[in-house]
Amino acid sequence: ADALETTARLRSLGTTLETRGRSLSGARDTSQVTGKTASSAAKRRVDEELLRWDHFVTEFIVRYQLDTSQRDAAHSVLRECKARAIEHSTRNRARMERLEGELGEGGITDDATRSEIVALYGPLDTVFEELLGRVESIPTTAQAAAATHE
Repeated sequence: ADALETTARLRSLGTTLETRGRSLSGARDTSQVTGKTASSAAKRRVDEELLRWDHFVTEFIVRYQLDTSQRDAAHSVLRECKARAIEHSTRNRARMERLEGELGEGGITDDATRSEIVALYGPLDTVFEELLGRVESIPTTAQAAAATHE
């Protein structure tokens, strides 16, 4: 149970569609977009996501007391995953900007747009899940046991 609680806590540092404000219902705090261009809103959303990834890895390193080579490995995985996320967001920037514009105009009401949001932002969740799995494999059994008993 302790290991499951630890994993759940670390995952909560990560992301879901809801914690990033992209719930499937379309509910979102549009004040973040008001007065901003859709372009800056889309970039800001991805940048905030990647900062959460940084925070997750930093927290993980501290919690599991990773040594230098383990920290280097965790940061290498983070850099690789962030590069893939940035490449995805760059490749899909125009669509993301359009959707952010729609969000800023009062939310999303149709299923097609909701599906498009999942299609655009969902790969970021997939890359984060990969980051989680790869980073969680770094600590030794002893480090994992010690972290769950803190």
